[in-house]
Amino acid sequence: MENERSITDLPIEVLDLIFEELQSIVDKLQLAQVHEKLGKAFAYHSRSAFKKLTPFFGVTQELWVVLVSLCGSTVEEFSSRQIWNTPWSDILVETIEQHCPNLKSECVSGAMDTVPEEVQQHSVAYSSGGWALGA
Repeated sequence: MENERSITDLPIEVLDLIFEELQSIVDKLQLAQVHEKLGKAFAYHSRSAFKKLTPFFGVTQELWVVLVSLCGSTVEEFSSRQIWNTPWSDILVETIEQHCPNLKSECVSGAMDTVPEEVQQHSVAYSSGGWALGA
């Protein structure tokens, strides 16, 4: 079968339509991991959807790393109101530092004793219930 085609042979505009039909961010991120072209198609599909990145329920730490790796160049602000809902880890902090060159603001708010050590190591400012983080 010489003429076999796969999903990765489709133009990025068609892949964009496929991502549009997926309702779950988890499904979109899982599809994006299948092939490099699908990851690029997810980034194209997302465009500036993650300009302001705020953690949401149901996305694992591993998927956060995928999301930031693929769309980090569009992220300008990262904020979290509840630290327990944010999948912080050294690898996520490093991924944000590496893939978010346009990041202007990072803020994590919560009780000081709930902030993971790796976040505290990156903290540069604290004021009225929030930390402004820096590399």
